Amino acid sequence: PIKTETGEITRWVGANTDIDDQKAAVQALADVNTSLETRVAERTKELMVAEEQLRQSHKMEAIGQLTGGIAHDFNNLMTGIISAISLVRRRLETGKTQDLDKLMSAASTSAQRAAALTHRLLAFSRQQSLDVRAVDIGELIQGMRFLLNQTLGEDIQVAVECPATLWAGMTDANQLESAVLSLVINARDAMPAGGQLSVTMANRTLGAGDVRPESEEEPGDYVEIAVIDTGEGMSEHTLAKAFDPFFTTKPIGQGTGLGLSMVYGFVQQSGGHVRIESEVGKGTRVALYLPRAVDSTIAGPVEDHGGRGARSGGTVLVVEDDPTVRLMVVTALNDWGYDMIQTSSAHEAIPVLRSNKQIDLLLTDVGLPSINGRQLAEIARQFRPGLRVLFMTGYAEKAAMRGQFLDAGMDLVTKPFTLDGLSEKIREVLKGGS
Repeated sequence: PIKTETGEITRWVGANTDIDDQKAAVQALADVNTSLETRVAERTKELMVAEEQLRQSHKMEAIGQLTGGIAHDFNNLMTGIISAISLVRRRLETGKTQDLDKLMSAASTSAQRAAALTHRLLAFSRQQSLDVRAVDIGELIQGMRFLLNQTLGEDIQVAVECPATLWAGMTDANQLESAVLSLVINARDAMPAGGQLSVTMANRTLGAGDVRPESEEEPGDYVEIAVIDTGEGMSEHTLAKAFDPFFTTKPIGQGTGLGLSMVYGFVQQSGGHVRIESEVGKGTRVALYLPRAVDSTIAGPVEDHGGRGARSGGTVLVVEDDPTVRLMVVTALNDWGYDMIQTSSAHEAIPVLRSNKQIDLLLTDVGLPSINGRQLAEIARQFRPGLRVLFMTGYAEKAAMRGQFLDAGMDLVTKPFTLDGLSEKIREVLKGGS
């Protein structure tokens, strides 16, 4: 304001600026920003949809490869079993007994191979039943030397290196033997002209910076078991598919492609991980990392009770809904001299459990309709505290069973099982060896 000497305002001086253009520019910028955010959101959504479609495509490709491989192997195995049984039946009907042992042996071999295939599939899916305990891995691998030498032959030199201070590892000893043997066989096949194979063991402590960010690896203490060969090696393409189920570079009939995937699944289920390095023309190194055992108590060798079908005495309540399996189990129990009561469901078994009949062992399938085997065991122990229970299961749930709700006096046997294996389990449970 312009004022006089007395302070009176006589006039005002000011400046006016037209901000319409500025406001329009700000609004235009806001509109562009909103449009850009919308386009980014749309593109992000499109990208997520595309990624999900790609994942589904890869999943369906893997499932197709898996089911195709399973169908191929099982068709071959079932053909052998069905054909052998058909020939045996025909010869018995005509009174011809020659070659019956050979035919039954062929059927048994095919059935055992089918059982092994299901176990490898469960290992790949990390749903097999593991007996994880502290294991002296060095002693276990050293104990395999004769088997390794026999497997590899004279053209391949074998070296086993184990430090005296090697930690015990948490693992299933039997499955670890199978995994190492599978890796050794792969190494042998990669060295058709001979070479060198090393099995080395070491203590490894992996920090946060040592684990691969794209993997499921966790920092911690591990026992490393590395199988190293001087064979043909693998290309990057082959290396990327090495753990895929039924992927194999071997000729038809010489490999199922489940070896490495089985090893991968077993180690992952044990809380460890696998690393593989390979270079064409130089060889391959596969390293298994198994968690260090916190408990220093080392598992001892499994006691061999011996004696096929030896009975421990007692009455067995059999609960199995599959009539064929039930017939085989009941027939075997009868041959072994056990007293038995057979039922096809939990509903049939409960009145027996409530009765005054003597029952020393509940032998039940897990996958029963309505009331499953585990629930039946709970009910059984309400009427008969301390009743010994042996579960039969072919389902993936058996992995959870062993780790989470096998109480004292309970054990399980995995289908498909041999009768000798069933007999041994029954004897162990009745003697309190669960």
